[in-house]
Formats: sequence, structure tokens, C-alpha cells
Amino acid sequence: MATVAASSSMSKDDIAKTFAFLDADGQGNVTMATLKKRLGTLFPNMTTKEYRFLMGGQKELTLEDLTEFMATNEVSDPEFDPVAEAFKCYDQQSMGVLKRDRLREIFTSFQMGESNLSDAELDAILQLADVDGDGKVTYDDFKAMVMSQKGDGGAEGKRTEAAPGAAAGPETA
Repeated sequence: MATVAASSSMSKDDIAKTFAFLDADGQGNVTMATLKKRLGTLFPNMTTKEYRFLMGGQKELTLEDLTEFMATNEVSDPEFDPVAEAFKCYDQQSMGVLKRDRLREIFTSFQMGESNLSDAELDAILQLADVDGDGKVTYDDFKAMVMSQKGDGGAEGKRTEAAPGAAAGPETA
């Protein structure tokens, strides 16, 4: 496929990070198997047909393919909130909060840290993710974390130091 500039809504760096996440095996391409490996936890009921659609009918995708796809498939709906859509992926039961067990599942499935997070590690993640300190990881907390990762600021009351034992927040949450 021809090289195309990144879309205005996603920088080339964002697309490269997305590709690196989807390239679960680090082979420089995304196959149906690696796509399922990364998205299966977020979308457990996704069909093979839907995965094929995401693959654009190709057997594998390169960074160049993903860049072209993103450049030609912008969402034009002004009501679309990509952060809210991402939160919905994690909040599969539409409860408005991410519970401790769900966070453990997310970190384990994306191989972020050890496969068996200790309670102390999970507590540190929760403390870091609970931006407003109310004891829950809500959409507002999630949005503040995402915006702080993008350098767009965050919610009022945002913490300025990491929780003990948590050097950085999750790149996908």
C-alpha cells in the first residue's frame, strides 16, 4: 500500500504506538491471531468476520497499512468521544467503574507486569488510576489519565506523583 500521512485525529506516534500494541509478537506485522490476542479480552464476543473486517481482508497488516487505514477512515461525528469508547471496552458491564478484578484481568491479559499481580501491586495501580482519590476508577479518572498521557492536562486534583511501586500508568488504560 502507498504511504499516506497520518490522520489529523491521530498523530503518527499514536498510530505507531497502536501498531506496537497490536503487534503482540513484535514481528512487524499484525495477523488475525495477534489481533485476537490483543482484542479478545476487550471484545470477547467478537466474531471471525469482524476480525477479518478489521484486517481489511488482508492476511497481515504493516505499520504502513495501519497508517493508510487511519488516514482514510476518520470519524466525522462531532459527538464521538474516543476516550469514552475506550472506557466502554474496559467497563464491559456498563457499571461506570473499573473494579479491582477487572483491572487485574486487563493487566494480566496484556502482559503488563507479572502474570500474577500481587495485591500490593494491584493496590498501587488502583491508587494511580483513581485520579480524583474517591476510591473508584471512573470514566473521569480514566479520561484524566488518558489526557495526562497525551500532554493535554487532566482533571482537577490530578495526582502529581506515582503510587508506591508504580513507576508509570498503563499505556492502554
